[in-house]
Amino acid sequence: MFHRVPALPIGLLLTLSALCLFLEDVSAASSRARRILYNLDGDSCMTLKAGRSGPGPITTTDLTNLVAELTLPGSQLDTLLVCVNAQVMYYPTKVGTLRGTLSMPEERAKWSAHEQQRFENMQAFFNAGVDPYAVILSEARRRGLEALLTFRMNDAHGNDFLRTAFWRDHPQFRLGNGALDFGSETVRDYVFRLIEEAVQRYDCDGLELDFQRFPTFFKTGTPEENTAKINSFVERVRQLLNAEGAKRGRQLVLSARVPSDYGQTRPTYQQARSQTKSCDPAEWARRGWIDFLTVSEFLFTTETLDLKSWRRHVKSIPIYGAIQPETKPSRNEGRCEFCLGPEGYPKFARERWADGADGIYLFNFFTSREWREPIEPPFEVLAQIGDPKTLALATDAQTRRVAGLTTVYRHNSHADVILSRLLLTDTLDGKGKNSPLQLVSLYTDQRPPNDTSRLLAASHRFPIYTNIADALTLDTGNLAVDGVLLIAEHGDYPRSPTGNTQYPKRRFWDEILKVFRASRRVVPVFIDKHLADNWTDAKYIYDTAKELNIPLLAGSSVPGSWRHPAADVERGAALEEIVMITFGSTDHYGFHGLECLQSVVEQRGGGETGVRAVQCLAGNAVWVARDAKQFDSELLDMALSRQSNRRATRQSLSDLVKEPILWRIEYRDGLKATVLELNGAVNEWTGAWRYQKDRRIESTQFWTQEGRPAAHFTLLLNTIESMILTGRPLQRVERTLMTSGLLDALLQSQLEGQTRKETPYLEFGYQPIWRWQQPAPPPLSRPWSEQ
Repeated sequence: MFHRVPALPIGLLLTLSALCLFLEDVSAASSRARRILYNLDGDSCMTLKAGRSGPGPITTTDLTNLVAELTLPGSQLDTLLVCVNAQVMYYPTKVGTLRGTLSMPEERAKWSAHEQQRFENMQAFFNAGVDPYAVILSEARRRGLEALLTFRMNDAHGNDFLRTAFWRDHPQFRLGNGALDFGSETVRDYVFRLIEEAVQRYDCDGLELDFQRFPTFFKTGTPEENTAKINSFVERVRQLLNAEGAKRGRQLVLSARVPSDYGQTRPTYQQARSQTKSCDPAEWARRGWIDFLTVSEFLFTTETLDLKSWRRHVKSIPIYGAIQPETKPSRNEGRCEFCLGPEGYPKFARERWADGADGIYLFNFFTSREWREPIEPPFEVLAQIGDPKTLALATDAQTRRVAGLTTVYRHNSHADVILSRLLLTDTLDGKGKNSPLQLVSLYTDQRPPNDTSRLLAASHRFPIYTNIADALTLDTGNLAVDGVLLIAEHGDYPRSPTGNTQYPKRRFWDEILKVFRASRRVVPVFIDKHLADNWTDAKYIYDTAKELNIPLLAGSSVPGSWRHPAADVERGAALEEIVMITFGSTDHYGFHGLECLQSVVEQRGGGETGVRAVQCLAGNAVWVARDAKQFDSELLDMALSRQSNRRATRQSLSDLVKEPILWRIEYRDGLKATVLELNGAVNEWTGAWRYQKDRRIESTQFWTQEGRPAAHFTLLLNTIESMILTGRPLQRVERTLMTSGLLDALLQSQLEGQTRKETPYLEFGYQPIWRWQQPAPPPLSRPWSEQ
């Protein structure tokens, strides 16, 4: 038999429904994912901002930009806690004292520039009817962050601008430096009313009780008596948030940051319950008063917080492990010597996750801007440390992750002799020196039958991606590498009408730019050999790199190689003329000849001044120019004398070389340069130059190791490593912009009937920062066929 259940009144149903939703909201408050939480002190952000050294005016745009900095693409920040007090309140208050308003005129005269500017900025905001903390909280919520207030329970900085009327009027409740004795019900009620006012003033998602600022609350009393008082206080705040949450239609979060021993020992549960602190977070969690807990040091980050011991006591809510911005006090008043930086934060985050943290809590992240020599916060770590998976991709201080973008990857290709050094040491056999660069991804545009990348990927465990975006983001959606090596040399590609192989450098570059722009971050890029096969694309790559401040290095491996004998243009000396000899295919090895030429002539007095015109001669026209002495024949003789085979002389060239090519280059300052391609007579790059002052001649051979491990590529890799580690190229990319433009113009001259071409677009100058030095002897050569 079935019994009919009487219908419930509609009002009761609505009440039960609302209760169910409320309880779901309560549960969600504790279980909400908080990958990174940031405690914003509410202080330095009111005078400092990106790109500024020292305090200055702050606008509402600066305040919203501050939140934007924390939420750049890829950021794992989920919760922003905004501090609005330090005994004084940071807004016009009816319960307490507004910061700085009880300081005497003589005290204000001694304020730091920061404090003076802060007071002016705050007054300007309030006079305009703007609450800057409301602006920050609103922007945080607009960007999808959980926006909490953080309340300093008993600040004891003791500055005159933190003096309150309550402290002034109640000397019996003082603990020292502005702190108050929580043994007094009057004190606890006063502090509660400050919290009540702040919560009701701001549209926040809840509140943190910061017992770490400062971790002393009682003069006397037993731990049991004092603990009961703090427990009652926490319960009262919980009830306040429940009531306010009911009015707003959402559960308001309550959390706590546990007190420590002022950095003397690591914070422990037993220490938090000591007589002067009397905090029992385990009881707060058991009673359902708090939704999560943060364990942190007082000021300086330590190796471990021993979160596992906290978890034995606090079982039901998330525990977040904090990281402070410094490891110890700086000895230098003007510079932060021990700020964590982009390497330190991942290091300590690994320890926090391994220790059982449910997320990472950051404190004073922006304060690196406060120093006389300000340091920008390492915002990139916000995309790493909030998830053990992305943190695993982050590297230590000695390693940088790079993506390799190649046309083909086969034995002895440029991709092999550059990128394989990151896998097989600098000797390509696993017996040499390891690189500080780690190849974490590869893109290959073509896959010939003799491809070797797949075997290397399997043995060295790096992924090969089918597109450039994924190679740069590691399939995370945001830039996830520290550098990019673009090696577009070799492969089956068409030739331009001038005969230059059209490698897809512009296409690769545009794909790189898409990732950089979407991620709002750039990393150093190396482009092997010329910037592009034509001037338009080369200039585009150069200009966009400048526009986005991309550290860019490009060029040949030959200029930095060994020279026999050791010789270079005397820095600052005036040159009259130079002759270079090259060999091989015009667009490939001819480019190396131009790079050798430019690396020498850029050292002359005044640096590089630009090129006025070029001309390419071919066939018999070359011998006509030789016989007419249109270039210095003595320089040709000296350059030929540096060839190892010594089989060619000036006069025998016409018998040995069937298809000679001559490149004539006219520099703006009057320097004459001749580059001769003499296949059949030579197989090395050599050159000779004459000084103006005494007409003295110097000459040398640019020696490369023609066999494994092709050690001149180690020298090139060293310059790449330096740029990616420091963010600063060791040589001007303008050199390779010049040689890329020269090659294109000279091939056009040949195509257009060997005419003289004026090059106004190459009339740019630059000052070299690179200076050649003779490298240490190379390792022994092995046959090209060996590994």
